[in-house]
Amino acid sequence: MQKGCKLYGWNDDPILFPVGQRNGIIITFLPLAPDRRFGGAYNTRQTVQHFVEGDRWNNRRSVERTTWDLWANMPMIRSAQVKPGLMLSDKDLALYTAALSPSNWREWTEGLPTEEVVDGQLRIQREVGRWAKSQGTLTFFQQPQALVIDTHVATLERVLEATVFDSAGSNSIVTASGSGDQLGWLFSTLFAEPDNPNDDDWPNGEYRCQLDMITGNNNVSYGLLTLGASDGHFARIDAGTTTDLETWTQDEAAFSGTGLKLATHTINPSSGAVTDHYELLIALEDIRPHGGNATNTLSVDADAFADGPWESFATRANIQTRFHRNAVQEIF
Repeated sequence: MQKGCKLYGWNDDPILFPVGQRNGIIITFLPLAPDRRFGGAYNTRQTVQHFVEGDRWNNRRSVERTTWDLWANMPMIRSAQVKPGLMLSDKDLALYTAALSPSNWREWTEGLPTEEVVDGQLRIQREVGRWAKSQGTLTFFQQPQALVIDTHVATLERVLEATVFDSAGSNSIVTASGSGDQLGWLFSTLFAEPDNPNDDDWPNGEYRCQLDMITGNNNVSYGLLTLGASDGHFARIDAGTTTDLETWTQDEAAFSGTGLKLATHTINPSSGAVTDHYELLIALEDIRPHGGNATNTLSVDADAFADGPWESFATRANIQTRFHRNAVQEIF
């Protein structure tokens, strides 16, 4: 029988967290299961409950699978399972953090069918046909390779290209408690087909970015939207990757935790040039009230992609060929 787990934690030390700053959290983890939003792909099932007061209540955010309640409603667990926190020096905290080994969400294989597990992990779901299908046929995949992009200063600037990264890879960002928001990852297409849309009039339709967050902290939210003062977004940028020509944000609330996350927005972009690039800018916000670092890691694999309503170059060629053939037939 598959079982989940529920973690409780709270801060109510009268000196460190006096009245007005007390807070608690309950995180529920359920086993991986098919997610219809992702074409039946196996995905995480995590929910977070925050219990806060004072400024944290006034500054609460809209985040997926997250609810906010008053500190007074925090259920206190009184048992031998409750472990009091220990005060650590900065040196000991650094040593403790360095010794941590975050688990990849794909390692939770309890109850999965045997054929879904490869090398001890859930296999890549797109490879077996499980993903939310796009309106178009042109897809770009996130890469670990660095790319200098001058539109924004992000912590990691990376490549989008039409081929899947062919070995294990990831892009990690460390946030510190109280660090607030930052521009985390920036991905951009390259300079020629098939690694660029190569279209001077991007079509009307749904533009998408799927992230595979393999490790993360549930107090760190992220997405292609504005978090604090950091403006994440989708964008059409110029050939020199220096200027955002048009931007739009995801329709979904900010993401949190690990698993597959799909950001979407439907738009009819303005006309541009065939050399314009597709940009993804992902913001993060760390709302943890006390010390330590958190690592959020994006995997680069076939489940980490971006697409839009463009037709692929092969599809465009077939359409043009059929149009030409039909036109000739009508003339003769």
